[in-house]
Amino acid sequence: MGFKLHSKSSGGGKVVSVILMFVGGLFTVSTCSALFDAANPDRMSLVAGMTIFGIVPLLGGLLLFRKVKKSEKDTNLEFTERMILSLASKNKGILTAFHVAENTTLNSEEAKNILDQYVIKGHARIEVNDNGGIEYHFISYLKS
Repeated sequence: MGFKLHSKSSGGGKVVSVILMFVGGLFTVSTCSALFDAANPDRMSLVAGMTIFGIVPLLGGLLLFRKVKKSEKDTNLEFTERMILSLASKNKGILTAFHVAENTTLNSEEAKNILDQYVIKGHARIEVNDNGGIEYHFISYLKS
């Protein structure tokens, strides 16, 4: 009954990044509290330990998490583009935002925005049908 959006699993990267952020954050907070303890004379060792075992894993986890999220977004966008082009092919090059929304997990506003991008890039053109509805005509799929 149409395409449904899904992405490749990147749960492992998310789990590792969250663990790194948790451990790094926990170690950084506990080391910071020890830094302000007047009875502890070895502050340089604490700073070195906090940097190596706290700040580095925390920042590494944040960077990994951002990379995983960007990768998911790119994969979803790629999949969405393939879905829309497949729909255009099946419908002789003519789509509406409603038709895309009906056959994918996109809502009509998201579908319209993506279809508008195809127009901007020159892959499609907008036409108004006899009923006053907006149609997107994909140039590569139109029959002459």
